[in-house]
Amino acid sequence: GIRCVEGDLSIRNTKSTVDLSPLANLVAVIGSDQCDHRCAGDLDISYNDQLTTLKALDGLTTVGGELQIWNNAQLTTLA
Repeated sequence: GIRCVEGDLSIRNTKSTVDLSPLANLVAVIGSDQCDHRCAGDLDISYNDQLTTLKALDGLTTVGGELQIWNNAQLTTLA
């Protein structure tokens, strides 16, 4: 699976995603100069109507930029 994202990662506006299991091996979201603009390594998880858990991100140790988690109606805990 994916271990590192070089650039920004945005998970937004999904209607049926209940978990992030495809990202279970992710350990880092880091910046990159390879983007059209400077990417800081931001992670944005927002407006996911059915997302109930972030458990798959337990192995994530590094976010190089901003971490934004908001407006996920069914997400009641960050644990």
